[in-house]
Amino acid sequence: GVGSIAQLSQIQPHQLHRQILRLQVSLFQCKDYCPPVETVQKWILEAKQLTMFLVISHLLFVLCQKTLC
Repeated sequence: GVGSIAQLSQIQPHQLHRQILRLQVSLFQCKDYCPPVETVQKWILEAKQLTMFLVISHLLFVLCQKTLC
């Protein structure tokens, strides 16, 4: 599974898609609920963007704290 946004940003789309497909089949005995690979790729891209945003925000926060002290 995926435990964090950072972990999601590092996983390969086809690997995650395969894991989701296995889960859907084991839970519902149906492949129809599994999102397409393109959707999984979009999730990963969004996780990468969010991770980058969080890193930049943290760096800016640290820099502002240092200049105010």
